[in-house]
Amino acid sequence: MSFAASFYSVPEIHLAARPDDVTEIVRDHGRELPIEYYWGGLCVQALLEYLDEARNLQIEMLGCMDGLAYVLPYAWRSRTAALDPATFATDDLVAAMGSDDFGLGLDDEEAREAAVDTLDAMVSALNHVEPDHALVIVVA
Repeated sequence: MSFAASFYSVPEIHLAARPDDVTEIVRDHGRELPIEYYWGGLCVQALLEYLDEARNLQIEMLGCMDGLAYVLPYAWRSRTAALDPATFATDDLVAAMGSDDFGLGLDDEEAREAAVDTLDAMVSALNHVEPDHALVIVVA
């Protein structure tokens, strides 16, 4: 099964109740962001879980139809420096994508490249999010 990642700007007020499924909220109130991202959604998921666990960046995960949604509030715009690929050791970038949990099957160079591209996409997406909106990354 192939998963894709989509990036949305969603008014934070609609996410305040933290519903079990954000599909309708994203569909009705979200704006898809113009982010070019060519890696699979599992690469995004692997990196977000790495950032949450290894870097303790506290990324919220919610459900959505056929997948997961990760929520980064507008306040994250001030934390984009934490997502700068230059702040990561190469081994950390490879480790983020190298988890067998996701079955990515990437060699070290591909893993590094996928991690850098994913971090760049997240920063670009955060820079497109309007005030009082959250970045919602849907992996489905």
